[in-house]
Amino acid sequence: MDELIKKATLALLEGDREEVLRLLSYRQPSTQVMWLRAHAVKEDDQRIALLRQIATSGHPVYAPLARNILDRENQFEIDLAKPAEYKFWTRQPWSGRVKFLKKNKFWLIGGLVLLVVIIIVISIVLSQNAQIQNTIISVSLTETASAQLTGQTTSLPTPSDTPSPTSSQGFVNDSHGKLSMSPGEFSTTRPFAPGNLGQDDAVSTPAIGLQFAALQVITGDNSPFLEINMPK
Repeated sequence: MDELIKKATLALLEGDREEVLRLLSYRQPSTQVMWLRAHAVKEDDQRIALLRQIATSGHPVYAPLARNILDRENQFEIDLAKPAEYKFWTRQPWSGRVKFLKKNKFWLIGGLVLLVVIIIVISIVLSQNAQIQNTIISVSLTETASAQLTGQTTSLPTPSDTPSPTSSQGFVNDSHGKLSMSPGEFSTTRPFAPGNLGQDDAVSTPAIGLQFAALQVITGDNSPFLEINMPK
């Protein structure tokens, strides 16, 4: 090994690639020179070209080494060209599906927009129907409560009493005719409006612990002309 090749080899071992190229810049190309340059150049294209020349040179040492390096480079390119494990869309049959989606993307976007509009319309209709049903139920419950409240607070008129037998009635005769008073109802639920008889909208209720009683005053012609409701 001549002195120049030895210096270039030492510079390569030290990682000084620029020194290697400087030392071999004026040296005639040989297998050893191409080998050192292949490991010193920065561009991949130059490195691959030099290795191919070495691989076909037939040199017993450097040619097999160059072929091994080129084989590894080819394998690296094949591995890098393969899709990554997580990129499932680059594999079959997903790759075909992705191509189909890209080709028909406008139709797909239009379909998605239409689907969203349909979902929104259905949601609005269902919401309105639910509101209507809730309103109907609320009105029904209100009417039921009002009817129950009305039934609890409205006094029902007491059915007409059967006239007492004449034998149980006591009569009083005076200058104005015959007058009798017969028992009526105890207790009674007839409407009672003090001082304003005849108006059903002014109903009085007895005080706590008292009850209303009804007496019937009958004239001589057996026709009632006055009903008195008295608390008892």
